[in-house]
Amino acid sequence: MVIAGLLDLPHLRGPPYLAIGKIQAGALSFQWKLSTGKVMRMAPLIALVGGFVVLRLLGVAGVDALDAWQPALRGGLALMFVVTGVVHFYPPSYRRELIAMVPPGLPRPDLLVTLTGVLELAGAAGLLIPRLAPFAAAGLALLMLAMFPANVSAARRSLNLGGRPVTPLPLRTALQVIFVGAAVAAAL
Repeated sequence: MVIAGLLDLPHLRGPPYLAIGKIQAGALSFQWKLSTGKVMRMAPLIALVGGFVVLRLLGVAGVDALDAWQPALRGGLALMFVVTGVVHFYPPSYRRELIAMVPPGLPRPDLLVTLTGVLELAGAAGLLIPRLAPFAAAGLALLMLAMFPANVSAARRSLNLGGRPVTPLPLRTALQVIFVGAAVAAAL
């Protein structure tokens, strides 16, 4: 069974594409192919919503650990933070663009990008451990609030991310509200 239909849309086919990752568990295979900056902008939202829906459906189908909205939301958030955390390190061109996003007045942009990537990946892991999940979710909500000025700075400086202009500030702000709100809900 392949869960690639959410992202395997006609406008995503054909080169160039960037294979962000592949996760396999038995017969379940999930591969993400992103071909445009427009899609990359939406990758975190797709991961959050898609992960939540798939996990919630598994809960409805009888997986007891997912038979509530909050564990499914935590799983969707974990997937989102794996997607966003990995690109802090790979591909190198994307990492360079993230480093450029750091507001000019902050020291060691490379170290800040590494640190935020590690925190996103650690937070994603924490979301999957029930006893740690509320703390991980709260920490990730604070991290997103702390990183938002970099998004504002990047939009004001007309930077690129993934070879395309960064998400326009009004859309980025709306997405940030959704992401922070999801993290807060996961922390409750």
